[in-house]
Amino acid sequence: MSTPGHGEVLVADGDPAIRSLLAVLVKRMARRAVSAGDCPTALELIETHDFDGAIVDLRLPSEDGTDLLSAIAERAPQLLPRMVVITTAKWRPSGELTRVAAVIRKPFALDELTTALQTCCRDGDGPQAH
Repeated sequence: MSTPGHGEVLVADGDPAIRSLLAVLVKRMARRAVSAGDCPTALELIETHDFDGAIVDLRLPSEDGTDLLSAIAERAPQLLPRMVVITTAKWRPSGELTRVAAVIRKPFALDELTTALQTCCRDGDGPQAH
């Protein structure tokens, strides 16, 4: 595993353009984005990194994002409260969604996502946005 507090944020979204946009946002926060385009890649990264936070889209190729949240709850439950979930669907707070830092609907405002991500990333463990 990576050293905690190293400033990495998981960005999991099936759309390469959205992943790129989110990576730029993470970089502006003085953190490094580590990207995944599907659930298996995101899970592999979660097992090999100790992320300060995560941005995860519920609509990922190959599996539903809620399956990813369930897997994270089993394998890395400490990440759930540091996670921002983005979705196009209406959601009801249930299961792992009640344990994440924020759920934001697409289309989202960048400042809304930035605020949610700043809130969920570990305080004092890594570079902080100013």
